[in-house]
Amino acid sequence: MRANVAHRTRTVRHRTLRPMAGQLFEVTVTRDGGLFEVAIPEIGAVLHVVRRADAEATARECIAVRTGIPIGFVAVWVRD
Repeated sequence: MRANVAHRTRTVRHRTLRPMAGQLFEVTVTRDGGLFEVAIPEIGAVLHVVRRADAEATARECIAVRTGIPIGFVAVWVRD
């Protein structure tokens, strides 16, 4: 014989993703004659810079302008 047992129902909460503090873009840098070619495949952009050291900053600025993401929230991962 079964006793009357109250069953607890479990409440399932669906988690929503919080807005991220920034977004990471992969950037490839290759030598192209006397310039460096900076490719940002996620947004279909190709840039040219004179100095390799300028690749990251130029890519971040381009991403910010084209996507509307504030430049402070744009991170790039530079691959050679």
